[in-house]
Amino acid sequence: MIADKEGKIGIVKRTKNVAISSGSYGMACAGTVNEKDFMENDPFLSCVIRELEEECNIKIDQAHFDGIVVPTQKMQPIFLYHVNLEKTWEEHYSEMVKAKDYAFETESLYAVPVEYSMQFAAQARMTDTAAYQIKKYAESKGYISNWYLDMIKPMKKRKFLCTQPITNIQTYGKTRTM
Repeated sequence: MIADKEGKIGIVKRTKNVAISSGSYGMACAGTVNEKDFMENDPFLSCVIRELEEECNIKIDQAHFDGIVVPTQKMQPIFLYHVNLEKTWEEHYSEMVKAKDYAFETESLYAVPVEYSMQFAAQARMTDTAAYQIKKYAESKGYISNWYLDMIKPMKKRKFLCTQPITNIQTYGKTRTM
C-alpha cells in the first residue's frame, strides 16, 4: 500500500491485460517474488522495491511490513507492506506513467483520503487483499467502518480520480474508444 504525503491511499483500477484480478480495483502496486528476489537477504522486501519501481516509478530502499494474509481470491500467502510518498499522487503522476509496467497494468489511479477509503473499498470491485489492507490501515488511523452503511451510502469514486481513464486503446492495430 502506498500513501502520499497527504495520507491519500493510491488505489488503481487494473486493466483487462493482467491475468490476476483484471478489471478490479486494488493497491497501486502488487507483485510476485521472482528468482532474483530470492537471491537477496529479504526476498519479500526485494520484491516490494522492484515492483514499486516497475509499476509506479517509485525508488525506495525500505518498506514497512504489515503482515501476511491468505485471501480467498488467490489462496496463497501475500506479504503486505506499506510505503509513504514524499509527494502527493498528483505531483507524482507524471513520473508514475513512465514506469515500465504502468500502462499495461493500470487503467486509472485514484488518490483516496483515508477517511473515505473503507467506503471506496466497500463500493468498488476491490481485491479482497486490498480491501483488508485498507481496512487495517484506516483503523490504525482511527477510522472505524460499518461495512453495510459504507456499501449503501452514495459515493462518487470519480471525485478521487487522479488520472483520466484511458479512452483509446490500441488493440491489434485497431483503435477502440471506451
